[in-house]
Amino acid sequence: MPQFEKRRFRPAQLISRLQVEHAWLFRAIDHQRSRQALVDRERARSQYLTTLEAQTILRDAGEVIYDVEAGRLGPVQIAGLAAWRMTKGIFRFDQDMSKQLLQTRMDPSMQGYVLAKLPQWCVYVEAVGSMTRYGVHGFWAFAEGYGQDTAALHLLFDEDSRIRHVQVSLSSRMAPAVTAAIRHQGDGQRDDDDGDVLILPRVVGGVASVVEAAVTLLTYLCCSNATVGERGRSPHNPMPVRAGMGWALFPADRPTVWMVGHGRAVHAREVAEAIAGGAERPRFQVRDVVRKGGVLDQEVLWVDVAGQR
Repeated sequence: MPQFEKRRFRPAQLISRLQVEHAWLFRAIDHQRSRQALVDRERARSQYLTTLEAQTILRDAGEVIYDVEAGRLGPVQIAGLAAWRMTKGIFRFDQDMSKQLLQTRMDPSMQGYVLAKLPQWCVYVEAVGSMTRYGVHGFWAFAEGYGQDTAALHLLFDEDSRIRHVQVSLSSRMAPAVTAAIRHQGDGQRDDDDGDVLILPRVVGGVASVVEAAVTLLTYLCCSNATVGERGRSPHNPMPVRAGMGWALFPADRPTVWMVGHGRAVHAREVAEAIAGGAERPRFQVRDVVRKGGVLDQEVLWVDVAGQR
């Protein structure tokens, strides 16, 4: 069952500050999305606000969004935060489960668009393992442009002083797309919004570790056999409701913590011993399926060291 905790969460604190200091921003976003809540149903399944829409809102207002802890926020950050505000879902991985996942082999045939199947428009995943050593508290993730050549996964890493953006293409196989995203960071590419070099905290060597860990955790969330939540409750996006003469989408009033992998994980020591004894590492298994209308799709399953799905 999702957990509601009294303590304040970093991502929720950021949203609260923005709502106080830039109330106009969310009014503009809510107005636009409410108008399209029913008309744009197809896109609404996978995305709340596009980066281009966020850019247009910022440009028309002539405003620069700056937060005392998160730094300057560009269109990508605004699009992600606006989507996360609607659900405020915080995904917390079981410690032993996360250790297994970080040893999981990727299927080389896995397509990037698998990551467009996140359980909510934008998710916030708490940092696990080595991610914290690089100054990362967690990360937001949302997909954009599903079904288009420009489809991308946006990773927004929550650091002490800013939100770092790493983009992963979803229009090709996942493994080379992740490699390209890491190389892009290591080459010192610059952000179009504020000119800052997009190198993850402290050491360039941490780029591969942090990005690969994030993609692995998100891949599990997109698995058809993922264990998220308890007692039959699972994360989802809000539905439009009647509001006056029209329809509206209302943001979540508080964060919801979704437990991931609890009750399923094998103890990390047992996993290490099994692998040392010759057992296969956990893996993501891909199988092609045909959806309604003859559309070819990929379904991803997580298989543990015991070979169980």
